[in-house]
Formats: sequence, C-alpha cells, structure tokens
Amino acid sequence: MSAMIRALVAAAAVAITFSPAAQAVKSASGLPCDMMENATISISFNGIETDVSVVKDKFDAKIAEIKQVAKDMELQKFDLQSMNYNINTQNYGGVAMSRMAMNTLGTSAAPSPQYRFNGSVSFQFLPAEKATELMMRLTKKGYQANLNVNAYHNGNTQCDDSGAVNSDHGAIKSE
Repeated sequence: MSAMIRALVAAAAVAITFSPAAQAVKSASGLPCDMMENATISISFNGIETDVSVVKDKFDAKIAEIKQVAKDMELQKFDLQSMNYNINTQNYGGVAMSRMAMNTLGTSAAPSPQYRFNGSVSFQFLPAEKATELMMRLTKKGYQANLNVNAYHNGNTQCDDSGAVNSDHGAIKSE
C-alpha cells in the first residue's frame, strides 16, 4: 500500500471519528454534546434516642427510604457517594445525666440517658432533569436536602449551541 493511500485511509478514519454527526449529540437537558452533567443530593437528618443500639438501624432505615424514593422515580443512576453519622451523649450543663449527676443537681430520679445523633448521605444521580422533583419528594418526607447540579466541559472538543463541533483541538471540521 502506497504512502498516499495509507494517508487517505488514516484521514478518513480521523474524519469519521471526529465527524460532527457523531458528536453533535445533545444531552437530555439540551446541553451541547461535550458537556458532562453531574447531579448530587445530600440529605441530613438528626434525632434523639434513649437506646444507642438503635441509632444505626434508624440511619439505615432512612437510607433505605431515600433509595426507595429514587427507585419510585425510576432514575437511571442513584449511587451512594458518602455517608456518615455521629452519636453524642446528651449533656445537661456539661454534666452527663447519670444517677450521680442527678444527685448533684438535687434530684434522686435519674432519667434515661439520651443520645443525640445526626448524619448525612450523599448520592450522585441521573438524569439531572429530575433533580428538583427528587428534592421536592424528599422534602415532603421531612428530609433536609441539599441539591447540587453542575455541568462542565470535558476539554476534548467544543460545540456551539446547535451541538455542532467547533473545535480548535485537532478535530477535523466538516465543510
């Protein structure tokens, strides 16, 4: 195969790879073809328990309820990104409630110890178009939700508003 034929074959392969028809795809939200979308929702919750051993179960139940909301919405993707929870002994005036503390405060009846807990979970999901609906559903269930939707350019090509490739990064433009 001559050098000229190899060059033409290589040029045709590059033209097919970088053709506007292949990259002039817009996302479901109408973003240009090379914009990447991310949607993340973080949910916070807290409570007080008298039995520290049930806190983890309550936390897990909240995560399961949140996942069920996402499942009911038929989201394409709903991935757990992070989770944390904290448990603290409830103190009164800097003194943990115990029989000794209650006697110090002048009463003989010690209340049950109390444990404050708080936690948060963060999920990444798609499609981003359902972000506000997801937040609304979780808010109706009493959750404190923080929504973050962003889109960014991946750096490979640039697209104009119509989605056509307009690249100065080595892509071959169609005429």
